[in-house]
Amino acid sequence: MAQTKSPQANRHRILYIALGIIGLIILIGSTVAVAQTGVSLQTLKNSISQLAAHLGGSDLLVQVEHSQLPADGKSQSKIWVTPINTSSPLTANIIRGDGRVELLEHKDNNIQFIYTAGSNPGKSVIVFTSGILRQTTTIELIQSEVPPAPTITSPPDKSQINNSKPEIIGAGAQNTKIIITDNGKHNTITKTDEHGHFQTHLDKPLYNGQHTLAAIAINDLGIESATSNLVTITIKTDPAGIDRANIRIIPARVVAGESFAIFVPASLNAAKVTVEMAGQTYELFDFNKTSVFVATLPAPTEPGIYVGDVIVADVSGNISRFDNTISITVIS
Repeated sequence: MAQTKSPQANRHRILYIALGIIGLIILIGSTVAVAQTGVSLQTLKNSISQLAAHLGGSDLLVQVEHSQLPADGKSQSKIWVTPINTSSPLTANIIRGDGRVELLEHKDNNIQFIYTAGSNPGKSVIVFTSGILRQTTTIELIQSEVPPAPTITSPPDKSQINNSKPEIIGAGAQNTKIIITDNGKHNTITKTDEHGHFQTHLDKPLYNGQHTLAAIAINDLGIESATSNLVTITIKTDPAGIDRANIRIIPARVVAGESFAIFVPASLNAAKVTVEMAGQTYELFDFNKTSVFVATLPAPTEPGIYVGDVIVADVSGNISRFDNTISITVIS
């Protein structure tokens, strides 16, 4: 009785036949190619070997962080290379153009290189080699000018503002990213329009006190401008408060060790409300976004009258404290 070959054996047989046909076609044309183009036989052999490796499932996957960089001699791009079905050492070399490439990290099959731009504009071609496998990638170096420094036109310098997230207005190069800083730290990212104008509220609230605002422009290649004019402002917001008369505790008399609900209405600029009672601190939450902060809290385990304090923080972190604001009666 004839034996039936397994599907996997048939697949391998088909693969070998395909490789044989491809090799035969290339071999027949190699003589003509060598004669007409001057391509070496070794190059043809390498191409056949790489083709066979790819058909066998081996490959080098290359991912580049930035395909364009300024030709400034310092800008960098990370390059990730993932070898597939190959254990041969991996090398990287620049075969055309300016710059340098170095191994940054080798962890399992995720290999990371770092390319540093040269100072000559043009295309830099990097070849990655692992055994017979070769893969190239190109990074273009562009001669780019430093963008002009933006200008902040509002708020005025030395102004006092009753808003923890003031509006910032200014101008710069058109369609350019703008980073607004507060006391030297990044606060907000925006972009100029086609006329070079930008207008935005700060993303991160400012605490009460003095702040120095500035702006920096960054072009598409990541080149930063000089710092804009400095604008010093003083934030003086109204302190966060509570509505003492409408604080509710349910039930007013609670059994020792059981729970009670507390409701604390607060001002619209309140961001966090906590209660301190019997040596413990509890946070309340504005679940319905109505500035009414609520929580279910455990009652003390001993009967008595307990007095608690309410602490309110606004969006900038400014603290307001209200001592002896709440009172509960604990019964046995």
